[in-house]
Amino acid sequence: MTVQVELDGTTRTIDVQRAAGGEEGAWSITVDGAAVAADVASPTPDTISLLIGGRSWTFTWQLDATTPAGSRLWVAGSGHEAIATVRDPRRLSALRPVEPSGTARLLAPMAGKVVRLLAAVGDPIEAGQGVVVLEAMKMQNEVRSPKSGTLRALAVTAGATVAPGALLAEIE
Repeated sequence: MTVQVELDGTTRTIDVQRAAGGEEGAWSITVDGAAVAADVASPTPDTISLLIGGRSWTFTWQLDATTPAGSRLWVAGSGHEAIATVRDPRRLSALRPVEPSGTARLLAPMAGKVVRLLAAVGDPIEAGQGVVVLEAMKMQNEVRSPKSGTLRALAVTAGATVAPGALLAEIE
């Protein structure tokens, strides 16, 4: 597992893998490309003990916050404490918007009444642009296009009632 860890303003790329041979507690850790053999133990769920190159470190940690890109941890050990930000590059790449290819089908996210059509068939549509406004429980919700393209079909009219998952429109 590879993560980016920011601690005291310095960001390091850390790769952690269980060492070959399956020895209990043996891990291979790479910090910014430099390999380190480590013995890791967790005497309690919030405590980690590391033995690296004959030196021992024990620290306590607690989850401070979770974001879509990773986590923020409170870390304390050897008389020091800090906040570490841990980012998972896989989660970061998943946050980048990706436009689907082919035809995008806009489906009703909930049951409701179509109160307004914001585009007509043949109109150019931008990713994120509203196409249909649904009303449910006196709340109006704009259903937006996941991609740029052309509005090829509207499957509803203003005033229509739709079920969850009903086709509203298609964008190519």
